[in-house]
Amino acid sequence: MADARVYGILSAKGGVGKTTITANLGAILSKEFKKKVLAIDANIEVPNLHLYLDMLGLPSSLQNVIKDEVSIAHSTYTHKSGLAIVPGSFLEEGVDVTRLKNVVDLVKGLYDIILLDSHPNADKEARAVMEASDEIIIVTNPWIPIVTSCLLTIRLARDVGTPIKGVILNKVGRSDEEMSTREVEDSLGLPILAKIPVDINVYRGVEKRTPVVVEVPKSPASKEFRRLAKLFI
Repeated sequence: MADARVYGILSAKGGVGKTTITANLGAILSKEFKKKVLAIDANIEVPNLHLYLDMLGLPSSLQNVIKDEVSIAHSTYTHKSGLAIVPGSFLEEGVDVTRLKNVVDLVKGLYDIILLDSHPNADKEARAVMEASDEIIIVTNPWIPIVTSCLLTIRLARDVGTPIKGVILNKVGRSDEEMSTREVEDSLGLPILAKIPVDINVYRGVEKRTPVVVEVPKSPASKEFRRLAKLFI
């Protein structure tokens, strides 16, 4: 097996749906497209991926791996969709996030795709994710303040030298005042990979801690996640 392609999932602000994107993209690639996918919660400060997937009480985390307390194999768990995850922990301190790339490199040969869920700011955690990634995907909502804040993330990515695959627009269709696809592309100078619509099933999935692509595979959002997943095959 060739080494996995590593994608950093980043956003400029919290609440845009970055972890929801990571969970659903990983789940559908695993469940429907039969890819070996690993999602790593690289949000060191506020990890949430395991909460979205209803995988509570896991005994070890990425932080334990970075601190050389356990191997990454002992911190990798499998969701019912087939998606493998390395969760984060709220309790660990003194973690050297710059070692993330070393951890990722250990398992690149075991998977087809690795997704890194990042901290929602252009800071040292985001930089560590960029340095560990082959390509970056930026998640935003189609509203001017959030889109323009993405420019900081784009600038950091260019400083690091990691190419940006494109942008995922999330929560599309929420209001008449949102930016069009063309306006977002022109503002950021990047292509739009997918437009995930506002879909009550996504919110219900978060409440049930089950990705919408698993819970309601024919919902509008699931259909767009399916189209998005094909770009990674």
